Amino acid sequence: MDLSRYSLYPHQAAGIQFLARHGRAILADDMGLGKTRQAIVALNEAAPSGAVLAICPASLELNWAREIQMVDADAAVDVIGVPGHQATSARWVVVNYDLLARHAERLRAIPWAGVVTDEAHFIKNSSQRTSQVLKIIGVADSKREAPTGPPLVFLLTGTPMPNRPRDLFNLLRATGHPQCPQLSVVCPTLLRRLSQRLRLGDRRRLQHRRAELVAQGGDVAARERRRA
Repeated sequence: MDLSRYSLYPHQAAGIQFLARHGRAILADDMGLGKTRQAIVALNEAAPSGAVLAICPASLELNWAREIQMVDADAAVDVIGVPGHQATSARWVVVNYDLLARHAERLRAIPWAGVVTDEAHFIKNSSQRTSQVLKIIGVADSKREAPTGPPLVFLLTGTPMPNRPRDLFNLLRATGHPQCPQLSVVCPTLLRRLSQRLRLGDRRRLQHRRAELVAQGGDVAARERRRA
């Protein structure tokens, strides 16, 4: 995978390769390290054609549209429910969690090449919102069935386990991890064995890198926008 045409930090290039290699995966980098950019580039490289869906909180919809066009200036982006940011036959579709139920039938009918969920810890609990997301990415109600649907599913969250190990369960189901059918309780021992899959390891390196970037230029996100 040639990433030389993108303006990336080394940890971002590693994250992109991780996502593309696994297909269904959780990216749990700390806030400000560019998870959005990594997901967009990974989808551009691993699925250069076909429709892509980004699910995010309403406050991040326009940021997603901007980031997509920073990576691909010619990309057509349809931001559902936002006047002035809608497009027909767009490759990229952005929708917020609150509108999923209203557009569920339409979104489930599209053969997505890839789906990315931002702030993926939103689906940690059982709810209508979680159910809609899981259906779009091909996760069956039965916890014993392997997921179908989009070959690329990226879950982005800086807090994959906000309160307790159990919070990871739906995220692991979304990745199709083989241990999920046996899980009634996600135990810390199992989480340690899953660390490579979740890319939760090496936190110290990422935190050190972020501290370096802050020391060199203040706001990390602003630095990344200047580099793009």
